[in-house]
Amino acid sequence: MTIKHLYPVVEPSLNLDFANSKKLDPRITFIRGSIGTYVGEDGLIKTAVDHEARFDHDSDGNSLGLLVEESRANLLLRSEEFDDAGYWSATGCTVSPNEIASPAGTVTAEKQTHTAAGPRISKFGVATVAASTQFTFSFFAKAGTSSYAAVSIYDGTTTGNRFWFNIATGVPGSIASIGGGYPSVTSQMEAFANGWYRCICTITNGSNTTVNIDGISVSLDTDGVLGPTVSGVYGYIWGAQLEAGSFPTSYIPTTSNTVTRAADVVDLTNTGIYDTYSFTILNEPFGSAAGGSTLSLVGAGETPIKRTAVYNQYLTQTQINASVDKTDEFWRWRILGSSFALPDFTTDTDGQVTVDWGDGTVETLTTSEHTFTDGGGYHDIGFRLDSGTYFRPNFNNNASHDTKVVAVGPAPESMILYATTAFNGCTNLKVFDATIDATGGTSVRNAWLNCSSLISLPWFDTSSVTDFYSACRKCTSLASFPAIDTSLGTNFQLTWEGNAFSTFPALNFSSATIMGRAWSGCSNLTAFPALSAAQRFSSAMVSGSAPYGGFQGAWASCSSLTTFPPNIFDDVINCTRFDLAFTNCALTAQSIENILVSIDTANTSNGTLGLNGGTNAGQSTWTAAATTAYNNLIGRGWTISANA
Repeated sequence: MTIKHLYPVVEPSLNLDFANSKKLDPRITFIRGSIGTYVGEDGLIKTAVDHEARFDHDSDGNSLGLLVEESRANLLLRSEEFDDAGYWSATGCTVSPNEIASPAGTVTAEKQTHTAAGPRISKFGVATVAASTQFTFSFFAKAGTSSYAAVSIYDGTTTGNRFWFNIATGVPGSIASIGGGYPSVTSQMEAFANGWYRCICTITNGSNTTVNIDGISVSLDTDGVLGPTVSGVYGYIWGAQLEAGSFPTSYIPTTSNTVTRAADVVDLTNTGIYDTYSFTILNEPFGSAAGGSTLSLVGAGETPIKRTAVYNQYLTQTQINASVDKTDEFWRWRILGSSFALPDFTTDTDGQVTVDWGDGTVETLTTSEHTFTDGGGYHDIGFRLDSGTYFRPNFNNNASHDTKVVAVGPAPESMILYATTAFNGCTNLKVFDATIDATGGTSVRNAWLNCSSLISLPWFDTSSVTDFYSACRKCTSLASFPAIDTSLGTNFQLTWEGNAFSTFPALNFSSATIMGRAWSGCSNLTAFPALSAAQRFSSAMVSGSAPYGGFQGAWASCSSLTTFPPNIFDDVINCTRFDLAFTNCALTAQSIENILVSIDTANTSNGTLGLNGGTNAGQSTWTAAATTAYNNLIGRGWTISANA
């Protein structure tokens, strides 16, 4: 997707064009507590010092954008010193150091020459990796008189796999099992300048945790054979890396110790740049950034960030699709792993969904698991609604596949989301780019429950939604929430429990009937917004039943909540359940007054109110108006738990 200015009336308030500018906006805070490598304009590997941003390029020097990576460690030592007999073991070959220029342009690449059958460079007991997890091994190779490279990797006993690579053409070759082989293996190759290739193996480990590299060979004249070959055949090798993870990251050089590259942390504080409650982020590629009070650039897996544009308003789906030059009807998601399935998706009874798996396979979506032909790592897949009116992914906390979703892109106008339990349990979902139409039903119940990595949500159409139960519960990284339409909402039980936002928009709660634990545990929330007469809680609110009836526990454990507006409960004449509503808050004396006076104004009797709101809630600090309201409520049979 290419972002274009097709709407001159709608210009971004923030335009971070990393691919073209190759620099950081001065408002950005960039942290990486280690060196990091990247590919420079000349196609060679460069090294950036601590806290220096990396602007990556392909092997031809074309700009790719800002590199944002997670922390990884190279578990191998002597990553460029295969002639070091104290670490590496050479069999059937000689290893000559500093023969030609490496992918970094330095004359540090080594020549491996065949001398006997089975030429290889090995390292036994190289590292320990966790059982039943993925790790990735890679090395750089260049053809000499040899056109092939190979590596055998064992699990510490007799089980493993042998991987072959054509280092003349850049095409991965065969993968052979040894003693049954690992549970899952894939391979790939990446081109670098001057005829170098990075040969990559991604492996799902079994129960054994030791990794043996036995061995690397670039002195072969036949693909698939480690036996006798022509003596004197040679190739070049450089930069071996073993890392825990399902895809390779930038090269991490080592000498006598393992080396960890720290994570890139890239943030921009929103100081009036855009409206915290009404903004649109367009990323290229999608899933690169999200935000609220802070814009966080989270990266896109193995792909650098080309551009992030932030608009100080909601863009319509038509505007978004035009701005990102979206011409197809596919809803793109980013998946991490070697396979994926939607075990319980639904559409209308006559609906059909086509899936583009991003590896050349396009087919009618079924509940069957798809294994990607290009192996593990990140995959951009797409869903197209061919018939019917809505699409419901319905993860519903599916343990096999919900953790594989890491980003969601802009939705086509034809894609209406049926949101109930749609992304429930997607704990690794970081960025949700799409403005979506969630009118596929009247409920968004549990839609993003437990999406603990999600930083922000876009605006979504909820004009027909009545049930918001637990929609964003336990989204513990959710730093902002959009000013969506909640005018028909009745059930807000647990909706935002445990979220990370510090402020909250003024939504419409005039139809609400239950608010139990709606904001419970939002420990960063400092102020609740003032609501207009048309937005505030009304006579529709009822007491309901335990444990979450009425306002029971609604703001409990909002430990930073100091400010609460007046008049919020003036019209709540049918609800007396405020049990634990403000327990463990930090309310000011004025906020205490606002709460008590407003509940008193509603003129109800025999209610229960929990007002254990920190030191400021002590009755000795109350204003005269708060004390009067308190006495009035006690006189009408209320039980009020307040700090002594």
